Amino acid sequence: MGQPPEHFSDYSLEQLADRVDDLVESDYSDRIAVNMALAEVYRRLPLATSRRDTRRLERMREELHRWLRGDDNRRMGGHDGDDWPQRGGYVCMCSIERLEPRTERDPQAPGR
Repeated sequence: MGQPPEHFSDYSLEQLADRVDDLVESDYSDRIAVNMALAEVYRRLPLATSRRDTRRLERMREELHRWLRGDDNRRMGGHDGDDWPQRGGYVCMCSIERLEPRTERDPQAPGR
């Protein structure tokens, strides 16, 4: 079983910025940690007391979103660029059997 999620609310702004840098630069980051950091950034944005802190939080938010988009592209076999592919371009992953028309039910079958 994995480690428990980090409590980013205990971090100072400097510590949070350092941790966000670590998350987006590491090849071993996971979506849970990135989403937890992103939630903390969103929680702190309206509470920022200076323009400098606001800009810093916005940069962290952009970096975390970029990491998530890149992870989505890796999972879906897309490209690594910042330009997000259109959703309609994805391949349907559902089973072909589920798309076939249903056969008529037996009128003698239970539940009719």
